[in-house]
Amino acid sequence: MTLAEALRQNTVGHSEGRPVGVPTSYEWYDGVFQPAAAAPAGFTSVTAWGQVYRKAGEANPQAQANPQAQANPQAKVEVANARTYVHLRGTGEWVLVQDQASTPIAGGHYVVDFAGNSARSMPVSTGADGRAAFAAPPNGYNDHFWPTSRGTYAANAVDAVYVQMDMRVNDPNLDLVANVGADWWRSASAPFVDGFGNNPGAGMNNWTELTTEWKTLAFTSSNAILAADPPPPLVRTRDEMPGPAMAPPSGGLFLAVGLHRPQDQGSPGGGAPDLLALIALCALAAVLGYRARTVGTPSPRPWRRFRPTLVSGPAAWRHG
Repeated sequence: MTLAEALRQNTVGHSEGRPVGVPTSYEWYDGVFQPAAAAPAGFTSVTAWGQVYRKAGEANPQAQANPQAQANPQAKVEVANARTYVHLRGTGEWVLVQDQASTPIAGGHYVVDFAGNSARSMPVSTGADGRAAFAAPPNGYNDHFWPTSRGTYAANAVDAVYVQMDMRVNDPNLDLVANVGADWWRSASAPFVDGFGNNPGAGMNNWTELTTEWKTLAFTSSNAILAADPPPPLVRTRDEMPGPAMAPPSGGLFLAVGLHRPQDQGSPGGGAPDLLALIALCALAAVLGYRARTVGTPSPRPWRRFRPTLVSGPAAWRHG
């Protein structure tokens, strides 16, 4: 999952379909909805969730896009690698607070518009590799699921949440869309109350059409924080990396990183010593960065990104 793709999934206008039966007046009918970037004052818990719907036709949001798609009693939706991170406003760190590897998935078939919070049982099986599987949504219902334990954090410490998970179906004819999101919770054990006083929504991302290939879905409550400080699962592409002209922080250590070293002329198959040198240099950068960052700082925190430069023999190179 790249940073650009995560931002696309959380930008208006990029849904791949709409959910059958959801009123068009609902703020999340078209997809991305981010009403509460930061945790409410005094709240100490959060949970990720996902939902799966039959895909609506463009002309009729109450009808399935493909009326010929027949219900398959063996049809399953699979979820893997679900994780939730919170962003600490004091340190800028992303902290993992929910992980499917240790916290299984549960859920139910809820009526498509959540009227009366009415739901039917939805058995969830967990495979040996930790992935969850459950039935495709029946007529008039969705698949709504979440980790069985909420993530926790200190009150007033969190200014954003990030959720990521992989999803797929086992039947190419299902015609389903899904999205993921998160709810803030007053505490790890607070009960659900009408009006969502104990669990206001942090939001949800755009709708993604599910296929038999794994797709990664990502939600952030703050695009600005995500873009400025991506969480660990996201990978910056070359175009998203800071450029070579970026100025160093005041009084800080500035190194440039090289990733694509041209092979030395006249040295077929060479480069192993240079690779070892780069690894050593990166390790040194981590040590120096930590030291440079923490000297005179009341709340020590290591630098999180480095740009080392390697010069080897006649070849000098850097990555911009």
